[in-house]
Amino acid sequence: MVTSFKSIFQVNLLHNFYTDGKCSDFVLFPLNETIDLLRNRQAVFRSKDNYIRTLILGDSSGPGAAVPLEKNESCYFGMRLITPSFSNITNEYPSDKKIFLFTNENNTSDPSAAAIALERKEIALCGPVINHTVVSAAGVTLKLKNVSGQVIQTKNYAAGSAGTNHQFDIQRLPKGLYTVTEDDGATTIYTYYADNDLVFDSVFGIIRIVNQPDFLFTYDGKPIYQVSFTSRSSLWNY
Repeated sequence: MVTSFKSIFQVNLLHNFYTDGKCSDFVLFPLNETIDLLRNRQAVFRSKDNYIRTLILGDSSGPGAAVPLEKNESCYFGMRLITPSFSNITNEYPSDKKIFLFTNENNTSDPSAAAIALERKEIALCGPVINHTVVSAAGVTLKLKNVSGQVIQTKNYAAGSAGTNHQFDIQRLPKGLYTVTEDDGATTIYTYYADNDLVFDSVFGIIRIVNQPDFLFTYDGKPIYQVSFTSRSSLWNY
């Protein structure tokens, strides 16, 4: 019996500071929920140099996977920085007390045609409690939502509450992405990733790859995604 694995997707890290364009400044590792997902789907991952690739057991009777991923299922990978000087050579660096989230969630281009750049945004990393500081000075409604958009908790604050800290207790909820929306007539979204282990792991960012309904995984070597960094430059006077 011959066992064959097929590529689900690959993520490349790139940096134009380096001659070969490859960014090997990170260790990439699957988060716990992804380890479980890969195990249940008979899938594995391979990480080397500047990329991470996920592989799944192929269907012996066809071109697909033996146990394919469902639509909207996601794989999460942590990025641990191993080059201390990275901030000195790179323009893209998260703000204090923030990390980056790199995701294909809002991608609208067919990823089978060419490599797709992952969207980047800053998020907050937290443990079993989300500490959200109210930003709006008007009367505002806070809504805690899970990654599926389901409202979990709601809290109203009167006008003049800006700067107030509100705690959402999520210790009985799964690890992962959550959003807090502030609705004061307009809606502002703040994103959090809850994982107490990662809080102490000094992660730089999280990569999230979603099996998008419009571009379902085809297990044929595509899609390929990329995270690109650009060199920091400075003006020297002589």
